[in-house]
Amino acid sequence: MEETVERQRAISAPKIYRAIAEAKRRIGTVGKNGKVTEYGNYEYRRFDDILNAVSPLLDEYGIVVVPKVVDASERLDGKKHIVRVRVRYTWYAEDGSRIVAVTEGEAFDMGDKARTKAQTVAYRIVLAQVLNIAYDEMRDPESGPQHRNTPDNPEVLRRVIGRVSRCTDTETLNALLQYVALCASGQGPAGEVLSQAQVKELRKYFGDAGDRCRLPDKHMLQLFEEIDSIAREPFTERNLPKFEAEPIRFAELDLLLSQATRKADRDRAVMTAMQSRNLRHITVEEFGELFAKHFPAGVSGEENAVGAIVAQAVQSTTIDELASHTRSIDGMRLHGKIDEKVAEYILGMFAKKIRLMQEQRAKGATDANGG
Repeated sequence: MEETVERQRAISAPKIYRAIAEAKRRIGTVGKNGKVTEYGNYEYRRFDDILNAVSPLLDEYGIVVVPKVVDASERLDGKKHIVRVRVRYTWYAEDGSRIVAVTEGEAFDMGDKARTKAQTVAYRIVLAQVLNIAYDEMRDPESGPQHRNTPDNPEVLRRVIGRVSRCTDTETLNALLQYVALCASGQGPAGEVLSQAQVKELRKYFGDAGDRCRLPDKHMLQLFEEIDSIAREPFTERNLPKFEAEPIRFAELDLLLSQATRKADRDRAVMTAMQSRNLRHITVEEFGELFAKHFPAGVSGEENAVGAIVAQAVQSTTIDELASHTRSIDGMRLHGKIDEKVAEYILGMFAKKIRLMQEQRAKGATDANGG
């Protein structure tokens, strides 16, 4: 008799609860499948992955989710159009039974897409919460790196400051800004979390990095605006701008090298010239002409040591030659005879050229073998 009653209850019970429960059992975990490779090779959890995991199960169990925006607010922050929405999501089953969940989402855009983005944020949140979607790795909240690296952990901040302090090019600067935004919103690498106060503390270091990267004044202002915005609203989805260095042409570099007499100044001028070439602000011929003029063959003096090595590296045609120049710069770095940031940049450029040579050699070998 009791079994019959239970079966009748199960048959007459609203289907929405069972449908959601079944979907929850099937959905499994959604891991950090998004990757950022420009800096740090870290991963983050993508909204698309959540949607792709959920949609087939909603179809299979006959669940329809109907949104309705019940409240929305808009404001301007400089050029940013920021929208916050409150959305009521009604989850229906095939028998018409339903549950209701209400959540909020906030996002910004420079154009007219802020409202759409905010609704996307709200939908992501409601899917994750109603279906209780787990990450790939569920750790004990009282142990592991995510417990040790809580907001205001000075070790996390110290590592980020170190990276920003070594930044000398806009590619790294852009990647670092994205990295900070992800860490502030809790979407960075496992355990890498930055509090709002820590993001504010990074403002000065990003300003110094912007100076080293030769950002134009308008880009410097925009960089500060982005840092302030991340600190103020860390959970807002954002499309970060790509900053570019102000071009330094041949004549300016020639003057810079001519006026730099101290070793530290000449070393930095060498790095600036390499950056300008890397950014295609000067041609290969102009780059070679600069170093032939200011660091000719046989030039002596400690203040010319770095420039002379780079000048020789420019003419290098083999991997062995470049490897030798790499060892020379690395030796100077180890003995404190070159600024650490300058050394890292030059070594990075040498490594890049060596990789290109290796790829060309491998391609040549493949072609020679008829592959």
